[in-house]
Amino acid sequence: MKLKTTLALAAALAFTASANASMIDYSETGAGTIQLSLVNTAATMSAMFDLGIDTNSFVAGAYSKAGTRITWNLNTGTVGGNTTLAGNVTGSWSAAWDAYKANAVVGVNTSRFGVWGGDNDLNGNTGGAGRRLVSTANSTGVSMTNAQLSNALGASQTSYIRASDLLGNHAAVANGANTATSGGAYEAAPGGAAQNFGGAAGNINPTQVIGQAAYLLQIEANGISPSVQTTKAYFGNPTLDLNLDGKKDYATFNFDAASGVLTYAVAAAPVPEPTSLALMLAGLAGVGFLAHRRRAA
Repeated sequence: MKLKTTLALAAALAFTASANASMIDYSETGAGTIQLSLVNTAATMSAMFDLGIDTNSFVAGAYSKAGTRITWNLNTGTVGGNTTLAGNVTGSWSAAWDAYKANAVVGVNTSRFGVWGGDNDLNGNTGGAGRRLVSTANSTGVSMTNAQLSNALGASQTSYIRASDLLGNHAAVANGANTATSGGAYEAAPGGAAQNFGGAAGNINPTQVIGQAAYLLQIEANGISPSVQTTKAYFGNPTLDLNLDGKKDYATFNFDAASGVLTYAVAAAPVPEPTSLALMLAGLAGVGFLAHRRRAA
C-alpha cells in the first residue's frame, strides 16, 4: 500500500512538473525564454509565443552555420528544419494565433513581429554582464550602450514576460502562447515592451513589418561602464555571399501571415543543377585531354 501511495505521489509530482511550463524571464542566468511577439500597430491586440528554446541554447547551438533552417508553425504547433529543434519541440500556439487573426489586422504595414531572447547575468557574472538576442530591421549601423542593454533586459521586459505568463495556456502546457489587449503583456505601439526595447533601444529597431526579413542580432555587455558601447554581432555569415545573390548572408527571420509560419534561415552555397554539373565535368575532362595530348606530343 505504501508503495502504491509513493508511486502515485511520484506520478502526481512528475505531472505537475511537466505541466508547470512557466516561461523563464531574463533575470535567470543563460536561460531567458526566446519568444515570437506580434503586435498590431493600430493598437488592437498583441500576441506572444514561447518558441521552446532558451537564449543560452540558441547561442551555443551553432545556428549561424550556413544552410541552417528552422520553422515554427503556429497552426500545427510543429517545429521543422534541419536542426536538433526539428521534431523535438512542439508548441500549443494555435488558439492564440487564431485569436490574434480574428481580432487584429495581420497585414503589411499594420502588424509587426519580433523575436527576443535575453540573459541578464551572463555566465554568472555580476555588474550588468547581460546578453540579448533580438531580431531587427537594421542590417547595419546599430548602436547600444551597456546602460541601454541593462534597461532592455530589466524591469520592463521581465514584467512583460511575467505578465504574459499569467495569460493564455503557459501555466498548463510546454511552449504556450497568449494574446493581450491591455496590461503589462500588451505591446501597444508605440511604447510597448517590444516596440521600445525596454525603454531605451539606442537606434535599434526591434520589430519588423510582417512580410519583410528581420536580422538576428546578438548584443552583449562590454564591461560595466554604463556609457560604453555593447559588443554586437549578427548571426549568420554577414561578411560572405555564399549563394551569390549580391547580398550578405545574414541570418534572417521571416513571418508569413498566410501560413502562420515563422522561419529562421542562413543562406547556403547553391547546389549546381545536374546539367550545369555535367557541363562542368565535361569541360574539366576536355582540359585534361588537351593536357594529355600536349604531354604526349
